[in-house]
Formats: sequence, structure tokens, C-alpha cells
Amino acid sequence: MIKMKTVIDASVILARLMPDEKLAGRVDKLYQRFEKGKLDLMAPNLLVYEIANSIKSACVQKRLTRKTGQALLGAFLDLPIRYVGVDWLLAWNLSMKFGLSFYDAVYLSLANELGVELITLDKKLMRVYNKLC
Repeated sequence: MIKMKTVIDASVILARLMPDEKLAGRVDKLYQRFEKGKLDLMAPNLLVYEIANSIKSACVQKRLTRKTGQALLGAFLDLPIRYVGVDWLLAWNLSMKFGLSFYDAVYLSLANELGVELITLDKKLMRVYNKLC
């Protein structure tokens, strides 16, 4: 079976992990494909920092208990995501050109460099991805 290579960003992971997030239909379908072994998920190392910080923030805001936060972080770290190096200067240039946060531009640059699909719930990032790729 050929796996479709995909860059995934934090918005999609958090929509699935966080109990109080509304799960978009697209995210559900994505995870079904992933669980069936049809997707090869890739991301920059930045993803780990974004997910860990979001979970920590949810604990501080009392949306999650510390124990639940730790369990969610463990579940995330167990996902077979392939972490790939990024061209940081390309990300910088994309950030400046399209008015994206540097974080979003990192995912965009990786998908662009690898010539693969970007999966995000961020509408602005998706519009730029569709224009660029």
C-alpha cells in the first residue's frame, strides 16, 4: 500500500487531542486514513513544542488536569510522526512575503519543499498553501 505523505500542523493534532475542542469532519477523516495506514505524517520539530505548550496552557487555564495533560502529551509523543528538518530561511521569507506567523511559515515551507499536502485547520495558512503549492 502506498502511503500519502502529508505535513501536519498543530491545529489538527490539538483538534483531536483536546477534549474540549470541536472535532472537524476533515480531522476525523484524516485520522481514519492515518489509523488505516494510508498516511505518512511529517512535521517539523516545532510541532512538539507547540503541542506541549498548548497542553501546558490548557492545564494552567484549568481546562485539563495535570495528569490528563501529561497523558495527552504522552499520547501525542507516541504518534508515528516523522520529524523533518526545515529550511529556516525559506520559512522566514514565506513568513514575510505572505504575512504569516513564523510558526505557520515553517509548516508551509516544509510542505512546499517536500512537494506534499499540508493539513491544517488554519484558513489563512491553507489559502496561502493553495496559492503557493
